[in-house]
Amino acid sequence: MLINRNTLIRLVVITASILLIPLIAIQLSDAISWGIADFVVAATLIFGAGPSYLAFTRTATSVRQRALVGVTVLAALLLIWIQLAVGIV
Repeated sequence: MLINRNTLIRLVVITASILLIPLIAIQLSDAISWGIADFVVAATLIFGAGPSYLAFTRTATSVRQRALVGVTVLAALLLIWIQLAVGIV
């Protein structure tokens, strides 16, 4: 599956915009302490969710199917994010 240029730019901008939130929070508070590795992992997870959604919805025929795929991809992203944050396993 190839991603066209506009979609790729959109995914990069969305990922960067989301990562600005912890970057600004780090500047304002000492409670958040992210390193470079944290930003790389977060960027990989967030950016990877976009192509995953696009790949899984290529054959979706209804809005309901696309919404279900979106919720599933978001749930997987959040589960991985929470697991990495808590670090139980």
